Amino acid sequence: MKKIFLTAGLIILSTISTTVLAQSGFLGDWESDGTIYDMLIVDREGDLVLFNYSHEEETVDKTQEDVIEFSDKEIKTVIYRKENNHFVKVFYELIKEDKIKATFKGDWNGVIYFKKKQ
Repeated sequence: MKKIFLTAGLIILSTISTTVLAQSGFLGDWESDGTIYDMLIVDREGDLVLFNYSHEEETVDKTQEDVIEFSDKEIKTVIYRKENNHFVKVFYELIKEDKIKATFKGDWNGVIYFKKKQ
């Protein structure tokens, strides 16, 4: 019986560790020359949370993205802004440890590259 609990505990711990490690390449503060928005990616209790923010004109505009799925090299999200009825799906791909490619499809279609802030 002890072996069963020990094995189950190790499997759960391994799964949690793998999830955190899979996300670790994306975590941090990102910037781009292609947009006025910077992006912050954090781990909140095992879930990725993405915030887009801009500091233009002395106001802070923040938008949280809803993460649909993620792996160690990809994140899929959706953004919906009720104020202007703007909807896009975003596919993030970790190109290098300090570079992300973001492909947008929806009300705006395009590609933006982000680099990790130092």
